[in-house]
Amino acid sequence: LGGGAEAPAGGSPLILWNHRWEFDKAPEGFVRTVTTLAEEGHDFRVAVAGERGDNPSATMLELPERLGERLVQFGAVPGRGGYARLVWEADISISSTRHEFFGISTVEAMWCGCLPIAPRRYNYPALVPEALQERCLYEREAELLALTREAILARPGGADRDAVRASAGRFGWEVVGPRWEAALAGLDGSGTFATK
Repeated sequence: LGGGAEAPAGGSPLILWNHRWEFDKAPEGFVRTVTTLAEEGHDFRVAVAGERGDNPSATMLELPERLGERLVQFGAVPGRGGYARLVWEADISISSTRHEFFGISTVEAMWCGCLPIAPRRYNYPALVPEALQERCLYEREAELLALTREAILARPGGADRDAVRASAGRFGWEVVGPRWEAALAGLDGSGTFATK
């Protein structure tokens, strides 16, 4: 997503959902959370940038009616550049998934400085800096709501953005690429690593 830029100062915090809208990503928890926060009168915007998939959540399809003008993006963003601009503008990213192997969408958001709010399971504890885990990782949906509310009110900034960017930077090609090159250089043609 490139080097990007800091999210614009001021204005309403932008909450990002950059996952598919299907069962395994459990968008219902996200929808209940942002709907409740809107009903409480908090000032924020929402961008839904993930793919609908083959079987999108019916609850997710209700978001435009539930959020009105708060919803600034609803659906996949055409082109990598448009997606990158949106993620760089976001302040908070949410995952309410039931299943995850790595969390690439969350890592992309972290690289762009988003405070990630995600389940305290799967790979997320390994992604989120330890100093931020109490503010970012949750066990139950009530905690997802509470952490998101706190993040909106605190408006993540400087030090938080730097910490999550540094954590996500571990997965950048400039770090991972040389490791892959070294591993591939160690192959002896038989499909196994050469021993020296």
